[in-house]
Order: sequence, then structure tokens, then C-alpha cells
Amino acid sequence: MGTLDELNAHIGAVRVTRPSEVLRKTQHDLFGIGAQLSTGEQYITKDDITILEEEIDKIELSVKPLTEFILPYHPNGVTEVHIARAVCRRAERCLIKWRAPSLLLSSDAQESLFTDCIIYLNRLSDYLFMFARQAAMGEETWKKRGFIDMFGDVVMGY
Repeated sequence: MGTLDELNAHIGAVRVTRPSEVLRKTQHDLFGIGAQLSTGEQYITKDDITILEEEIDKIELSVKPLTEFILPYHPNGVTEVHIARAVCRRAERCLIKWRAPSLLLSSDAQESLFTDCIIYLNRLSDYLFMFARQAAMGEETWKKRGFIDMFGDVVMGY
């Protein structure tokens, strides 16, 4: 699946400016997903998913609650994290579409292989979002044009 390869390359680019042991492991996991989908051999486990969920929880403690959409922009490699996140979401959608026709022919074990990969990619995209938020700290938020702020002033947004 070419989208997994593209995602892996983007994560590699992120690691140039934002070294991370989690992202290093993620690159290996993405190769594992490719192997799992092509061979049917289990590489991604619930433990791999749990690691991502625990990392998301740790980051969530260090950032302010999100009350607005954030713009995927920031210097020092953070924008590349947002690109990786978007590619990860696409990889998840591709895998869901790819799985659908094969459901009629698949066993419960094969279905579990797909499901674990889909859940992993879903958690990875959430992790990348939180990783970007933590790295940006002070990100620019989207402002709706022409809204009225709490002081009654019209704000144009950009």
C-alpha cells in the first residue's frame, strides 16, 4: 500500500527536526502493517495500540484544552507533522476501502489483522495531532470571518 510508504517517508522527515523514539518505533510499525497485510502474519498487536494511546494521554496533560480549530502551520517541522497526520488519515480510509470487498472471503483471524491495523492508524493520526500540538505550543487558530467576540466587536478572522 503506497500510502503507508508515503506516511513512513513523512514521519522520517519529521524525525529530522523532531527526533522521537515513538516516531522511530512507528516507522518500524508501518513496515509491520505492510507485512501483516501482505503475509497475514500478526505484527501489530493491541500493545502497539496501547503505547500510542498512553503517549496521547501524556501529551494531553501538557497542552491546553482545544477550543478552536488549529491551522496546520508552524515552523521547525511541525507543519510536516500535520502532513503526516493527513496522510495517516488517508491510509486509514484506504485500508477500510481495501478491506471491504475482502470481508466476504475473510476469516475471523484475517478480519482481526485488518481491524488491528485500522485501529493502529486511527490512534497514530490522533498521536500525530497531539504531537504537533505539543511541538507548536501557541499554534495559530482558525477564526471564523465576521463573528462577534465576547466584547461585541466584529472580528474579520484573517
